[in-house]
Amino acid sequence: MGVLGMLSVSDFAGFDAALAYVSDIASLNFCFASTDGHIGYALCGRVPLGRGERGNSLTGGSEWLPLCGWSGEHDYTGWLPHAQLPKVLDPPTGVIVSANHKLVDYDTYPHYLGQCFKSGYRATAIHAVLEGAPGPGGLTMELMRAAQLDERSFAAAEFARL
Repeated sequence: MGVLGMLSVSDFAGFDAALAYVSDIASLNFCFASTDGHIGYALCGRVPLGRGERGNSLTGGSEWLPLCGWSGEHDYTGWLPHAQLPKVLDPPTGVIVSANHKLVDYDTYPHYLGQCFKSGYRATAIHAVLEGAPGPGGLTMELMRAAQLDERSFAAAEFARL
């Protein structure tokens, strides 16, 4: 099915099913929008399993420390199934932002996706544009162009505030 199948589906379930094939070959963020007003997001890619309990350096789960590779104790044991990768359909806020920032809360999401994410300032800037749009249908090409050319630094503003 894959990417071509993804282009012909009419609902998020079909979209996500098509992406299960893509997860075997690419690590990418995919967004979904339907003509009846639904929006969604799905992460694709191969995430290895088997490092041990996340956050526990005694059982091999510290994300920041190397693990011994000679014992076999910390070998990967397989891949996280596509169905367990982060995804969302019709979030309550009505907005989905994907800007290479951390997507999940590791206090609630059970799988390790990595530690090296963008700071989140770009996501904050995108949220500011979307939340400032004048009502439904207020996202115009001019507004999107202005957002792309915006040189405001949310990191600098936070630094100045501190």
